[in-house]
Amino acid sequence: MFKVNCSSIKLADDVDFRRLVKRTEGYSGADICSVCREASMMNLRDRLRKARTKGESGVALDVDRLRAEVEGRPVTMGNFEQAVKNVQKSVGTEDLRKFEEWMREFGSS
Repeated sequence: MFKVNCSSIKLADDVDFRRLVKRTEGYSGADICSVCREASMMNLRDRLRKARTKGESGVALDVDRLRAEVEGRPVTMGNFEQAVKNVQKSVGTEDLRKFEEWMREFGSS
């Protein structure tokens, strides 16, 4: 799921999909998509935060320059780790247990 959702994202060499899979056990496909989206937006948020700190106006920022800066920065494992903290799994453990029980009883094999 991570590789599919990150296919168009520039990734840093430190991104470890196996570690991400372990950290997101019980997450739905939509949850993993949200983690990837959140991680990919962190560089933009960081750049905008720095602009505000420097007193740059959002309107005065050169959009093309900003896009080039952000697109040039790969998404790091740190971005993903923060995204996992920000995005909670939407399906609870009890709901998952009930679903698995239902699948054992009624699902096709």
